[in-house]
Amino acid sequence: MDYGPWRRAGDSAPRYHFWDFESDSGRNHNISLRDDQIVDVEILDTSFEPAAFVTWKPKWFISRTTWGAHN
Repeated sequence: MDYGPWRRAGDSAPRYHFWDFESDSGRNHNISLRDDQIVDVEILDTSFEPAAFVTWKPKWFISRTTWGAHN
């Protein structure tokens, strides 16, 4: 989802912020990992529609210029 410092961490180390789609429903489940904690990332051949996912007013670290209102 994003890359930058984790607001809840006690340090300013940048992290990759992922959404855990397999977590319990009804709860926000972000996973924030430093690059040394990531073993593998699989890129899927599927499309992504930001409007179907982003339901909050985002404060991204990295701008999404092609996401329109979801930037």
